[in-house]
Amino acid sequence: MTLSRQSGPDVEADVDAAVLPAPRPAQPRLLARAARLWPGAAALTLGCVAAVAMLAIAAGSEFPLFSEASAERGRDCTAVRSARHALDAALDAHVAALGAHPVEAGTAIQEAVTSFRAATSDIATDAVARALAPVDRSLDGLQGAVDGEAFADDPRGALADANAAVAELRSGWSGPLARVCQ
Repeated sequence: MTLSRQSGPDVEADVDAAVLPAPRPAQPRLLARAARLWPGAAALTLGCVAAVAMLAIAAGSEFPLFSEASAERGRDCTAVRSARHALDAALDAHVAALGAHPVEAGTAIQEAVTSFRAATSDIATDAVARALAPVDRSLDGLQGAVDGEAFADDPRGALADANAAVAELRSGWSGPLARVCQ
């Protein structure tokens, strides 16, 4: 079964072409819209060009305040790394000998801590000095643990305290100091 439309009179055949309204030209509306949008588009383009020019100039120049602070922090971090390298070498060499030779190893560890503090005493950057504070507290604990009096009173307890202080010191390197001196 097929469905078909009923045919009827052709509507377009009855209408004359002269009676149809003439199409309106779209040009005046387009010009009015362009006249409204043009100032905003021009300002946006000019702003983008100015931003690109400022970034190009800034990339080619050096910011003196930031570069000086960064260089100072870099020098401080280099001093801390160098002093840490020497301290770690001394700790590796002498902590194992604390049980057998507590006086000699304890004296060597205290000298290494003293030289670390001397090397890091002229830290000029506040951020590095604050980040070094937990390490300094660990060094205080280490010096107290390897003191000759502590070994004379309780050798096993002093050795355990010294190992705990070294572990605390090694974990202190990865704390705030690691974030400041990346």
